[in-house]
Formats: sequence, C-alpha cells, structure tokens
Amino acid sequence: MLILPTLYGALSLPLTTTSPQVSVRGGVQYLAGEVAFGADLLLGSGPRGLYGGPSGALIVGTSPGWMAGALLGYRNTLSGGRWGYFVEGKARYLFLKGAVTGHYAGATPEDLSFVSPGLGFGLTYRF
Repeated sequence: MLILPTLYGALSLPLTTTSPQVSVRGGVQYLAGEVAFGADLLLGSGPRGLYGGPSGALIVGTSPGWMAGALLGYRNTLSGGRWGYFVEGKARYLFLKGAVTGHYAGATPEDLSFVSPGLGFGLTYRF
C-alpha cells in the first residue's frame, strides 16, 4: 500500500437552500508532480451532517489523465460559528496517460489506471 498526502484547496457554492441541499465544489489538488482540477456534486441535509455525491477531475502535467468516482463525508461547525470541519472518504478510478516507463533506454511509456481510495480531513469557513 502506498499513502501519498496531497494539498487540496476548494470553493463550494450552494445551488439550493432547501433539503436536500445541493452544492457544487470546485477545487485544485496537487498530486505528486501533477495538478488535478476537479468538481464534486454534493448532496446533503445542510451545513451539518452527512453528504455525498459524484466526483471527477482532469489531471494536467507530464502525465495527463482523469479521475472519476464518488465521495461520502461528514461536516459540522465549530461552536456554531463560521468555522467548521469535514472528514470524507473517496473512491475514484484514476487514469494517467504514459505514466509508466520501462527500466531500459527507449522503453515505450504505458498508461496507468487503478482504483484510488482517499481519506480527507479539513477546515471550512462559511462566508
């Protein structure tokens, strides 16, 4: 098993204010030399509680590719204020074009694809 920590920054925009609440989250993630621009469609009961939905990203860099999957998370506020936290799990299918090379000169690069699970923890601020 390989565990790689990544940096992730995102903004979320609520599309509905009624239950179930629907939000779109767009973000940028740094993936060990590559950058992923992603979007998530989040379905939940409001600013606190469980949420989930589909997730996708385009990867740019020396080995371009994409990710598609789903996420499930829990979010809450800290002392009822604007600050909050979240914890979420993701399961994504990852595809990278030409990411694997051979051990000898002149080897043809091959594509890499696998299921990529993830676990995220973070702080939030509501404007």
